[in-house]
Amino acid sequence: MRRHTVVFLCFLLFSSFGFSGEEAAENARVLFKPPSFLAGAAFAKVESECSMLEELQASLVSSANDFGLEIEFLGEKANTTTGRFVQVDLVEVNGNVWRFGALRPHSNAKYRVSIFDNGQLVRSDERALNSSVAIGTCARLEKISKAFGRPIMKWVFLNIRGDDVAFSSSAILESNDAMAIREVARKLYNNADFNESLLDAAAQKIWSEKNTKDKLMTDALAWLCKYIGASKNPRYRSFLESLEASLKRGKLKKYAKSALKNLPDVTPSVEPYVVNNEVAEKPKQD
Repeated sequence: MRRHTVVFLCFLLFSSFGFSGEEAAENARVLFKPPSFLAGAAFAKVESECSMLEELQASLVSSANDFGLEIEFLGEKANTTTGRFVQVDLVEVNGNVWRFGALRPHSNAKYRVSIFDNGQLVRSDERALNSSVAIGTCARLEKISKAFGRPIMKWVFLNIRGDDVAFSSSAILESNDAMAIREVARKLYNNADFNESLLDAAAQKIWSEKNTKDKLMTDALAWLCKYIGASKNPRYRSFLESLEASLKRGKLKKYAKSALKNLPDVTPSVEPYVVNNEVAEKPKQD
């Protein structure tokens, strides 16, 4: 049974790239130090025979896009004492593990993902995965590495705080992950983060997916309606009225109607929210 440790650092440097609200449609860039094995002769065979690092790196790049992020890789020498960065450790990798009654071994691995701010640990999480389907140690380990990318990037996306959360407006628009959208909606609602760029992104997502048949997506949109209602921002009243009128029945219509009760009437000084380049006007009364 082999054990290896892999460490790599992910640096989230949004401000250095001049990220701003005007660029919200662009993916926020994340700088990564390429994954690497810790120095040591014991790792040479795995590094030469298996492609764990390559699969992990490719999985991170692919998964980042689902959460409104874009990865760029740094050189080996980078300052980790200042700024905000994410450190991901493959803390345990076991190539061949036998279980009683099994016809062939399985492999398992565990990662730890941690957020650091100016060298101080802010929060962390761990997760382990197994693989027994693929034949061959390297095939199983590479499959695990590929599967790590999505949960890592999702966790990073949901746990970055402060000004960095501005990129979530882009992610809400671009992501098709209903579970991630729902978690973002809950996070914004619970944090009472009613920045209009985020509210606009939430409204656009609701409008673009309002006819979905997917129950999980409908649940996510309902949370976004709840979030908009909690803002008490009259800018979105006409939008919610149009949304409710466009739906015949169902959960989303119910939540749109409920959210409307929290929004005051629009005054001449309030600019109504614009969706799909058209003002979401209040439905005409018969």
